[in-house]
Amino acid sequence: MSLLLPQLGWAAVRPAESFVLCRHQQNVRSIGVFSTEGGCETHYSKGGVAEVVGRARHQDSCQGFMDNIRGNLEGANWSCRQVGKAAVSELAEDSARTVQ
Repeated sequence: MSLLLPQLGWAAVRPAESFVLCRHQQNVRSIGVFSTEGGCETHYSKGGVAEVVGRARHQDSCQGFMDNIRGNLEGANWSCRQVGKAAVSELAEDSARTVQ
């Protein structure tokens, strides 16, 4: 399964260590944990805009950031699910990213 979502500022294919999609009515938000040279980052997108919401040296910390956001969304009646495999890439011709 592939999803085409608005471009979120990533310039190359980056596999996510963990990726969650949340939906409420017609709104979709995503939360992803990505490895970095110094550790990891947690990215959160809403309204087609993504931002880094946490950086840490250990994956457990970044996973904790993601779990907190997911819990907040689910507490507000959002439906969230873990995506098995996810990679983020930029498509230059239409400024979009694909999640597989």
